[in-house]
Amino acid sequence: MFKSKIFYILSVSLIICLSAYIRLYKVGTLPASLYWDEIIIGYDALSIAKTGKDHTGNIPITFIKSFGDYKNPLYIYLTAGLMKFTGRSDEINIRLISILSGILTNLAMIVLVKKWFKNNWLVLITGLLLAISPWSIILSRGGFEANLFLAITIWAIVCFCIFLENLKGKFLALSSILWGLTLYSYHAAKITTPLILLSLIIFFKKEITKSKQWLLTSFIVLLVFVMPFLNIETLKTTFFRVEGVSQVGQDEINNNAENLTKDKFMNVFRFFHDKRYILAKSYLDNYFKNISTNFLFFEGDVNTRHRLNGFGQMYLFELITIVMGIYWLLRKNKDKQIKQILLIILLIAPIPSAISVNAPHALRSILLLIPLSIFSGLGLTYLLKNQFPKVLKELLIFIILYQVSSFFHQYFIHYNYNSSSAWQYGYKETINYLKEIGVKDKEVIFTNDYSQALWYLAFYWPFEPSEFQKLAEVKYGENGEFWNTTGNFNNFIVKNGIDWHDYIGKKNVILVEKPDKLIKEMPKKSIYSPDGKIVFEITNTNDWNYAY
Repeated sequence: MFKSKIFYILSVSLIICLSAYIRLYKVGTLPASLYWDEIIIGYDALSIAKTGKDHTGNIPITFIKSFGDYKNPLYIYLTAGLMKFTGRSDEINIRLISILSGILTNLAMIVLVKKWFKNNWLVLITGLLLAISPWSIILSRGGFEANLFLAITIWAIVCFCIFLENLKGKFLALSSILWGLTLYSYHAAKITTPLILLSLIIFFKKEITKSKQWLLTSFIVLLVFVMPFLNIETLKTTFFRVEGVSQVGQDEINNNAENLTKDKFMNVFRFFHDKRYILAKSYLDNYFKNISTNFLFFEGDVNTRHRLNGFGQMYLFELITIVMGIYWLLRKNKDKQIKQILLIILLIAPIPSAISVNAPHALRSILLLIPLSIFSGLGLTYLLKNQFPKVLKELLIFIILYQVSSFFHQYFIHYNYNSSSAWQYGYKETINYLKEIGVKDKEVIFTNDYSQALWYLAFYWPFEPSEFQKLAEVKYGENGEFWNTTGNFNNFIVKNGIDWHDYIGKKNVILVEKPDKLIKEMPKKSIYSPDGKIVFEITNTNDWNYAY
């Protein structure tokens, strides 16, 4: 028994170490660059670390303006704390909260499965599957707020389950604190957290009401977290954000409905032309896209930042293990509580993606990782521990090893080559070149055709936050165009649609343009991506000879 316990503790420790190593290895350069959201998170965190205020000069509680998309503050404040503590503002610090979230999610999964099933082999297999999960690895290695949201949510579930087990009210209060924090971690939480809490109250009303003192404490705790959102300006901001990503308010749906009403059979098929029907159908289509085999096992998210070419969000072999896991849970497991909680999360997790554009979406549906990882662990344990033919078990292990090794090879060897444009590669290299040549006495005109150039300049130059707050002229994108932020600060101007002809005859002007926007004969410096493509071209008007 002692040896078995030592083996278990050692195995869990090795899984957590493996999880940490996978998520930390070369994370400063893989992914190849900081993408838009990471760069503005980084600059706002730097600004808060140095001045206590975001780049606008405010001290936000519920939302940080970011580049006009109003981000949640928790990830940014935690990153600011890291920068303050380490004295560094770099790729690793921006991604570290997400990395730690991925590791803590792995640990929470191990604790949850142990508490629910009391089976050490199941705990180790489920923990290992999550440690090597494509979905978890890819999102843990980028500065994704959704990963923090997932970590807090699963620990909230762990605390709630501990409460259900022994009715210790302090765990109910701790769970409430964590549920409250989710609201400040990621936008999807404003949909999932209330729905999950309402479902838990309905299913476990008897247990919750047994501890009335702690129930009141937990309610007050949640109220403290919710109150800042209940003012007019915050509600307006919430609606603005929802409108920017949601199907609600999308012109094409309304236009589609209006066009359909012109059909001469409209009176016969009026129901199918109704806008509400079209919206509901769109929501349902999006909902099922997030739990489709195509998204989960074959192609994954359309966004290259969220998945690896040739893979789904999960391994293909998990299609078998998840089905077997669900079968085992329904037929063999008698614990009603486990089934209820997993069902709640499984049904609610796709909703934020269902009501938004770009479905399926690996970030907005990230809570699916909780039930699906448990199903997969249950299924694989069932297949390996039961009396199936040895040759089938060996074949399954071979398939698993092949798919896992293939993923790791593709990700750690080829991912940067295939995905650099999705991660906005080239900004840092271009800015470093500008530092090398010196631009103090020159005007720098930087194209915004790739979007968010102003924030790359602000972070990598870097612009001193206290000065930027007072002197920068920032024009945020309108009508939900979050990506289209332009502006100027000191001798840097970021604008859309640069025309080099406008600078003929002008001296001491440096243009930073997309490839093919400058003519071939013009002297220029080219910045290349890992796959050998030109991403930026830099020219100095002092070098022009005007023969062209």
